[in-house]
Amino acid sequence: EPQPPQAPAQPPPQHSGRADTRELTRELAEGRREFIALRLRERAAELARESAAREAELARERAVLQERARHVIDVEAQCLAEAEAGEAHTLAASTYRARAEEWVAAHGMGSSAGQTEPGIEALVVPADARSEQLLAALSEERAVQEVLRTLAGLHEEGKVPTKLFLKQTRKLSRELFFARAARMEAVGETALTARPAR
Repeated sequence: EPQPPQAPAQPPPQHSGRADTRELTRELAEGRREFIALRLRERAAELARESAAREAELARERAVLQERARHVIDVEAQCLAEAEAGEAHTLAASTYRARAEEWVAAHGMGSSAGQTEPGIEALVVPADARSEQLLAALSEERAVQEVLRTLAGLHEEGKVPTKLFLKQTRKLSRELFFARAARMEAVGETALTARPAR
């Protein structure tokens, strides 16, 4: 008796392999996203550090510029104070000269009829070179002393700052020392016998 024909064998289903491939692709995509996110976070942290360093550098530069600006302001104030002190000294010298000329006129040492009034420089004529040296040294010494007194008065009135007062006093004291030494040399005195000019 003949046997019935058998049905051909069916191939195994392929659904399992495709699912594994899709799962692997999904895991790879997630891993790539995590990797990219990690790199972005690292880059953001690096940028934050660079920004903080730059801000610190800018703060230091601002501090340096502010210090320079304060120095410029101090120098300008000092120059202004020195200019005001110079103007005050010039005014005081002019005042003393005017008083001297008034004194000369009041004591009959001015011009008479038909004569030209001599200048104040012509009132004292040195007799020789040594007298001329003595007169120049004495004039320099008394002029420096007068400037020192004027400067002290301006400082007491608050018109000259202490820093400028001390600086100019040191400078004028040095000039006074050399003027007094020149006067001592002109008269042949020594440091032990010399007396300051009145």
